[in-house]
Amino acid sequence: MRQRLTAHIVLGIAGVCTAAAVALPPLAPPKSDKLIITRAEPAKRSLARMDFARAYHDFGSMMDNEVHETEFEFTNTGSEALEILSVRADCGCTVPELDKTLYEPGETGTVHVTLNPEGKSGSFERQVTLLTNDVQGAATLVIAADVTPIVEVVPSVLTLSTTDRKKPVTRTMSVTGRTEDFEVTGAIPRASERFSAKVLGTETITTRFGETVRRATIEVTFHPTDEIGEYTAQLEITTNDPRRAIVRTQLLSRVYGDIYSTPRNIAFRGAIAGETVTRKIRLNSRSGESFNVLGVQFGAGNFSGTAAFEPIDPENEGAGWLITINATPGVSESRVMQQLLITTDVKGEETVRIDLRGVVVDGQ
Repeated sequence: MRQRLTAHIVLGIAGVCTAAAVALPPLAPPKSDKLIITRAEPAKRSLARMDFARAYHDFGSMMDNEVHETEFEFTNTGSEALEILSVRADCGCTVPELDKTLYEPGETGTVHVTLNPEGKSGSFERQVTLLTNDVQGAATLVIAADVTPIVEVVPSVLTLSTTDRKKPVTRTMSVTGRTEDFEVTGAIPRASERFSAKVLGTETITTRFGETVRRATIEVTFHPTDEIGEYTAQLEITTNDPRRAIVRTQLLSRVYGDIYSTPRNIAFRGAIAGETVTRKIRLNSRSGESFNVLGVQFGAGNFSGTAAFEPIDPENEGAGWLITINATPGVSESRVMQQLLITTDVKGEETVRIDLRGVVVDGQ
């Protein structure tokens, strides 16, 4: 039997102590002698199961104007309904399709995949990913093909860059066709008067794979100006093959000045708003000619600060300049795009622009 608990309180008044016993009510008996522990119910595990008869298909060799299709069959071998939450391909040339998205246990379905290889060349693989409520979460299908282009342009992008603003730059590109009488009938640069092109001729050759083809050569010329910068154009090539009567490719050029910087751009990764960051830049001449830096300032944007500049080697006028900037970002910004403007005494390059790029975070 549980004993009664009592408490004795001693009261002292004017030096006389009197003991009094005060009885407390008995403690309530526990409802159970066992310790009760409550556990959270675990998340219910999906019992759906997506099983494919095969997950890989090789289309083999094809021309780039041929559209091919295949189907991947699957079965829900689980005991609950299978739900397909999403389906996507890793390339725009591959298009997956579903009849529906919910399949009961034991039900069979198909994923229909279409491949359009236009613009592709050589052997490649593409993936189709299905996100489901299967315990594995996702299923991946793979298709493969070896594509031969009807008309092939090499290089696919022609670059013509120069540091000489007075001399044109000329490069050649090849256009290969697979008909016996293939010819390039024209080549016209679009959207820029700085490029010109002409067809030099066509010859029959045998490739290293033993294939007989017709190959034309196009000569492309870039005509620079005094203005430094990048130039682009689209080259429109016409042929006598009706399957590829027009083929388009890109032309790129950059006119570089005599003055260049190291680094070319300045990166600020995780700069803190209100805190100063120091960066150093070397400014040199490609020709080795001496020049002077007259001033440095920040263009419009988040960063402000000061800059100091001095010759790298005072005894060697062609050694270039060392520029030190102390840049302070004003506010946080997810994407900084600003310029540092360096003034020189070089004709045609009175202002050298260096990009300031990065991310500014809040220091609080």
